[in-house]
Amino acid sequence: VWLDAGYFQKTGESIGGAHALEIKLATITLGLKVIHTFSSWAAVYAGAGPRLFMMMMENDSPFVRGDDNEIGIGAGIDAGFWFFPIPQWPNFFLDLFADYSWKKLKVEADEISSIDFGTVDVSGLTTGLGIGVRF
Repeated sequence: VWLDAGYFQKTGESIGGAHALEIKLATITLGLKVIHTFSSWAAVYAGAGPRLFMMMMENDSPFVRGDDNEIGIGAGIDAGFWFFPIPQWPNFFLDLFADYSWKKLKVEADEISSIDFGTVDVSGLTTGLGIGVRF
């Protein structure tokens, strides 16, 4: 079983640069992960599951609703390598990973929104290096 949580925040300006804009995106994933250990120093894994997306957007433009708060279910896919560099600590590992999120959030057509065309694509790829302990 795999549990994952993430958070992203960005500030900027609306189209034309006249008004402040802030977007916050939080995610929670619960899925299944398969781990294959192929030596005492390395393992590979892959996992997938449903991902809950929560988007909060504040737009100071006077022509649209100031707050857009949307929640939706999408998908999360995770894959990577675990490296166990210290033989004396066999449960300590370095994690080289890639994580893909897939979701288009929809705003109802009858709402005045700062989101063009009724949807916003919050899909994306994250890569990185982490440290961990298995138990």
